[in-house]
Amino acid sequence: ENIDIQIGRVLAQLEKMGELENTWIIYTADHGTPGRNGPLRGGKGGLWDGGIRIPLLIRGPNAEAGAHSSVLTTGADLVPTVADLAGVTELPSELEGGSLRSVLADPAGGSVQRRSNELVFHFPHYDKDSLGPVSAIIADNYKLIRVYEDGSHLLFDLSKDIGEQNNLGKSMSGKVQELD
Repeated sequence: ENIDIQIGRVLAQLEKMGELENTWIIYTADHGTPGRNGPLRGGKGGLWDGGIRIPLLIRGPNAEAGAHSSVLTTGADLVPTVADLAGVTELPSELEGGSLRSVLADPAGGSVQRRSNELVFHFPHYDKDSLGPVSAIIADNYKLIRVYEDGSHLLFDLSKDIGEQNNLGKSMSGKVQELD
C-alpha cells in the first residue's frame, strides 16, 4: 500500500510538471520476499523461483497500459533498455542483458536480444537456503540448480512445475549434462 501511495505521488508530480508523458518509470526489486511466494518455492536468499522471480513494472511513452509479458528478464536488461530508450546506440560489447524496447512496444510478441538466451544466477555463499552455495541456469522451460555442497543437480520444467516440486534430474540426465 505504501509503495502504491508513493508511486502515485511521483506520478502526480510528473503530471503537474507536464513531464508524465515524457518519462519512463521502472520499478523492480532485488529478490523475492522471505517465503510468502506461493505457488513459487523459496524466497529471498535462495535460487528457487520464489527468490529470483520479482516484479518489474515499467510505465512510459508508447508502453501499453495494463499490458503483461511473460518474457524473462533480469536486472542486467535495465542498462541496455534505458540506453536504448534514451537513444544511445553504442554500448560496450561485453555488457550483459538486452533492451526491453521490443517487449514494451509489443508485450505479447516482443523479445529481448542478448548474447545468450539463457539466464544464469549464482549464489556462492550460505544464506537463507539450506542448499548452501548454488548456481542455476534457466534455458527455455528448464531450470537446472547445481548444488556445490554435494555435487547434485536439480532439474525442473517450469512450464509444468512452477513450484519446483518434481526433480527431473535422474530421468533427464542428458538435459542435466547439457545445462551443466
